[in-house]
Amino acid sequence: MTNFYKTIIAKAIALLLFSFNSSDLNPFINLSKNMVEIPVMDVNFYMMNRSDVDAATLGQIRENVRYLNEEFEQTIIFEVNHFFINEGHAYLPDLHKEYFGVEELTIDSLVENIEDQGSINIYIFDSYVIQEMNAELMGFTPIFRASHKDYADASPSFDRIFLAYSALEKKTTLVHEMGHFLGLDHPWEMSDINKDLMGLSEKSDISENHMAYGPSVDGFTSEQLERMQHFAKQFRAYLINRKEFVFQDVKVTNL
Repeated sequence: MTNFYKTIIAKAIALLLFSFNSSDLNPFINLSKNMVEIPVMDVNFYMMNRSDVDAATLGQIRENVRYLNEEFEQTIIFEVNHFFINEGHAYLPDLHKEYFGVEELTIDSLVENIEDQGSINIYIFDSYVIQEMNAELMGFTPIFRASHKDYADASPSFDRIFLAYSALEKKTTLVHEMGHFLGLDHPWEMSDINKDLMGLSEKSDISENHMAYGPSVDGFTSEQLERMQHFAKQFRAYLINRKEFVFQDVKVTNL
């Protein structure tokens, strides 16, 4: 090989190396910086006071889970693990009263022998209109107010969400209750500082938020989504089945 061709090849290699080291021309992606860890949590559904599978109810449940994942915007992924049919009978408002100590507690007698540990257990009961409120109870979630770190020790007693069958039609009830399950409060329970921290500084932000009540709720703030993901990883980590890794905001140039 002549010196002329050796010189040409050396210049070409130098130019190629320069291109790889240039911040403007580098075609490689830093995978660690663009890789995002998404916790995946299993959910079980218990269709109570039922002896047969209802295809329509199953369809509604699947649609609720689809909508749940849509509203969480890949900060957490929820996957259906099991469906259960059980003839245990109670009305949702009665269970709500029992949970708050108004009457003798019977929730455990209904569910503790059938619930699956390691998943979010969602129980669906019949409901009725509460006369003094002129409204039907759609759902509630037992939570620890004082010490979130106790969730793991108490599992599965506080791994429960309770819904009404009629709540499946609207889809937003499950999203609202999952917000409670993962550390969010109603806006009216929060101080002004905490509302600001959760991106709820404007009245319109509150009225359209999933943690409020009303016909126009349709989303979480980015701050709430971040809060729930952090809460899941810190206080509900024992319920994380696995983690998925996805790439976000990846821009590739000069390929």
